Amino acid sequence: MRIVIDARKVGDYGIGTYIQGLGRLTATMAPTDEFIYLGDPEEASGTPMAGPNVSWARNSSRKYGVGELVTVSWQARRLGADVFHSPHYVYPVMLPCPGVVSVHDCIHLRFPRHLPNKAALHYARTMLRRAVRASQRVLTGSESTRSDLVELVDADPAKIEVIPYGCDS
Repeated sequence: MRIVIDARKVGDYGIGTYIQGLGRLTATMAPTDEFIYLGDPEEASGTPMAGPNVSWARNSSRKYGVGELVTVSWQARRLGADVFHSPHYVYPVMLPCPGVVSVHDCIHLRFPRHLPNKAALHYARTMLRRAVRASQRVLTGSESTRSDLVELVDADPAKIEVIPYGCDS
């Protein structure tokens, strides 16, 4: 199976740590699957996201912009993805395969006063709602986020899988 993962935020703190953790474990846990990370491999340098079944496809789409919704879809199609994983709530619009989205929290919706403007709140609400509706599965690390998704964006609770985050040594 060819699994394409949007790793453009691999250099960020929270989501980047999550992506790096996936990169360290998934390739060894599923050695017969192929993992293709979209993004800048230099941002991941120094992290053990490598192996015979791991590769990178460069993608420099602007984060949190309309363009990424299309370019990431096209790239997944060109790469022949069997499954797509978005480790953050921005979910492509025309995926050629089933997709999974990870939603770590709903802080943007719970505390909108910390956003720069109302447009940012509208974007966050729209993208979260769209991601949980369009994906086949939603992964989250806590029951609290699961409840928030059901309450705040009317997510289908049957699609949400709570998988508590692991700990790095």
